[in-house]
Order: sequence, then structure tokens, then C-alpha cells
Amino acid sequence: MVLSLTFYLHNYDGSKTYYYASDVDIKLDERGQPINASLKADGKPVIIGKIEKMSKSKNNGVDPQATIDEYGADTVRLYTLFASPADQTLEWSDDSLKGPYNFLKKVWRAVAEHISQAENMGIELDTLTQPDFASLSLDKHAKALRLKTHETIGKIDNDLGERLATNTPVSSLMELAYELVAYMAPVAPQARQLTPDTLAVQQEAITVLLTLLSMYAPHISEELLSQLGMTTDALTFPAIDESALVQDSITMVVQVNGKVRGKMDIAPDSDPETVKAEAKQIDSVAKFLTGEIKKEIVVPNKLVYFVVGGYFNMKIKTLLVALVTTLTTLTLSSCGFHLRGMDTTMNYGVGSAVLSLSDDATTFPLKEPLKNQLEAVGVNVVDDIGRQINQSNQLYTATIRVENVQLQKYELVGVLTEVRLVLSADVTYQTLQTEVSSTGSRMPVIVKSPVQVERSYQFNEASVSVEDQQGEQVKDWLYDALARRITDQYVALSLPKVAPSAVTSN
Repeated sequence: MVLSLTFYLHNYDGSKTYYYASDVDIKLDERGQPINASLKADGKPVIIGKIEKMSKSKNNGVDPQATIDEYGADTVRLYTLFASPADQTLEWSDDSLKGPYNFLKKVWRAVAEHISQAENMGIELDTLTQPDFASLSLDKHAKALRLKTHETIGKIDNDLGERLATNTPVSSLMELAYELVAYMAPVAPQARQLTPDTLAVQQEAITVLLTLLSMYAPHISEELLSQLGMTTDALTFPAIDESALVQDSITMVVQVNGKVRGKMDIAPDSDPETVKAEAKQIDSVAKFLTGEIKKEIVVPNKLVYFVVGGYFNMKIKTLLVALVTTLTTLTLSSCGFHLRGMDTTMNYGVGSAVLSLSDDATTFPLKEPLKNQLEAVGVNVVDDIGRQINQSNQLYTATIRVENVQLQKYELVGVLTEVRLVLSADVTYQTLQTEVSSTGSRMPVIVKSPVQVERSYQFNEASVSVEDQQGEQVKDWLYDALARRITDQYVALSLPKVAPSAVTSN
């Protein structure tokens, strides 16, 4: 189902007259949101209505031909398949077509530049097709592009073949195109010489990009493949070259107290002690290791995590936590807390909970904020070894198991790149009923629930020099928001369904 904005005026009889968006002048705010509108014919103000299903009665449909005339059929097709999953509604926006349109122009320019480079070197394009890459002399940049190329093949194969997702492959193709353009036009051109080997790597990436893009933008893909001397009559899905997936080095993220402080390139499957020693030598990391290192964690090939205490920032955080704890004690009891409007303390069915999370790079940043959120509402978070068993051998320490944590990134490339980050997890809550049965016991309760939070932001790609700092801030916000959402669900599950009666004292 496709949705679109509506514009209308009230009639004297109480009915509404709807107007096409093409008949209306729309004024936008700095975020691109409509704030007022008026008729083009006479300047009369109109009401900006809700976003509703496209229909003739609402006059909020879009003429495909007009859109195709302006942006081309490939752009419209690409946007329709990319903007929303096939099983969800699509909110139509003419401005959003600019992102896919600019992406296709970027692909066209990349292919044109590749052909120009080959002509300048006097190399026939057909000689660059399917070379023996094992015999080529490739630098780390060429190997990185080949790695990205074949990772993209595998990811799209999984998205289409297993997940039946039609929108996420477009994000993968945009990422591959970005890597390709960066490879062809490096920041320091003198650092990479153009050779037949580098052209062969470019040719492979371009061929894979156009072959996979042909499912979404068949016209431009067919044209560009023909310019490369290839026929589109018998295109097949690209095959993965396993040798391209072998990495000489990997990039590991280094975090100190939950914040990314540096990155380093190191050999895959390195010894954890070697990894920690290398991480401590990074200047941007070392300056945050001035206090006592209480914990060192290495997630193989992904993450190095240090927990440090004693330095100035930690003291400030400790004071803030102490202040919050002091204020919290005004409303928290040992096993419950006061709800607004209630005269008595609300007790949990189970006063303690065990957090079960994996230590992978995506899940690990959730552990600390989730623990803090639970403790802030009076839940005693204990280690797995701290489980308590009552005399009936019934578990009365609850369990919160967080699995399948995924952080997905979607980009709509344009003049301003729009990025949407989605953080999701599958959460299992295991506790006891708050009500006591006729036998005097409480039955166990197991609830499984998917939890998801998301946030979008925009940035000018040209202004981002090293890394997307705004993106890192949004990630921190997402982990805090996911922790709050999980805590809210646990509180709703664990509190009594009926508030206890107020206790009055003389």
C-alpha cells in the first residue's frame, strides 16, 4: 500500500474538497517538513491533511508518467523497491526520489571514468574480464574492494534467497558503489598508481554492481554493460570467489568505558594478549587508560573493550550516579517502587534478575545501559552464579535473555545523505507470576518479544572527513533507548496486575 500527503479545504456543507499536490505550493521548514500550503491558482491557503492511502477520492495519487519524465523509469522502480519492505506501506515523497536518482548518476559517472581510464592506458576492456586474480599484484586497497564486492554478492544472495527482502539489497549496492568511487578517486591519488591490475579489480566490481543492479534498474544497467562490451541476454547471478574473502588484516574497534576511542588493523585471529597490547599503544586510546584498568575484554576479530576507573571523567560520572541514586531512594524500596498516584509501594513478582547477553561487538554495548536502567527502577541485577533457589526448588531469580541483536544501517544517498539506523533484538523474559495460586506457589512465566528502536539523521557526505560522529551519537542513543524499552517491558510483566490496597496509619 502506497501512502501520500493530502491537501483539502472545508466546504460550507461540511464536506471536503481535496487537491492534487501538483496544484499546491508547499512551504517546508529546515527539516524538509511541510508547514503550510496554498493553491497555485489563487494563493488561497489549504489545509495540510494526514498521510493517507493513495486514492482518487483524496486526489493524492501520483502520475507515474510525470515522475518518469523527470527522473526516469529506473529511478522510480529503484525508489519503489528500496524505500520500504515489500510487506509494509510505502510513504511516497517526490523529494526522496532525488536519492536514488543521484545514486544512478554516480554509477554512470563511475563506469564512464573506468572506460576513460582504460582508453587512456590503451587497454581493451574485454581483456580485463575474469582475469586470474591469484596471479595479479594487488595492494591492500584493491584487496579491500574485492572483499567488499564478494561480500555484497553473499549478502544480496541471502537477502533475496533466504529473507525475501527486496529493499536491503539496494543499500548493499549503494555501499559497494561508494567503495568503488572511493577506490577510483582516492584522497591521495599519488598513493595509488593506475595499472592493468587495478583496472581489472575495478572491472570486476563494476560488472558485479551492474549485474545485481539490473534487477532494480534494468535500463541503465543494460546500457552500461553494453558499453563495457558485455551482453545482457544471458546474465547469471555472480559467484563468490572465496579467495577474495580471505583477509590479510582486519579492523578492530577499541572502546573505553563504552565509547569508541580508536580503531586498529591487525592480523585475523591474533592472540588476545597481542590484541590488547596493540590497542594500548594507540594514542587516542592510551590517554583514556590513565586510571585502573578493571576489565579487559577481547571479542575475536571485532572488539577490544577496556573498563577503566579512577580518572576525572569517571569521578564526575560517579558523583552523578550517586546523586541519581540518592534521589531514587526517595521513591524506591528494596524490592519495588512507587507509581505515580499510588499510596503504596509496588512490589515486583521477582526482586532480582539475571542478564543473559552475548559478548559480540553488536550486543556488548547494550549490557551496561540495560543494567543501569533496571537498577534505576529497583531491580536487583545479579550474575548468573547469584541465582537464588527457594525451598521448593523453584527459580525466583528472573532471567532477561537478549539474543539476535542487530544494528542495521540504511542510506538514501543524495545532496544530503539520509541515514536510518535500526537496532533490534529478540528478548525472552522468564519470571514468576505475581499472584499466588491455590496451592501456595507461583507459576513460571516465559514471554518472548521482539524489540526495535530506530532513528534517522542527515549529513553532507562531503563534510565528513574521518568518521560520522553524529552516527556514533545516534548509536549511543539507540542502545539507551533499547535498554529503556526492554526495562519497560520487564516492569510491565513483573508488576502485579492489581495494585495493593493502600495502608493507612493513624
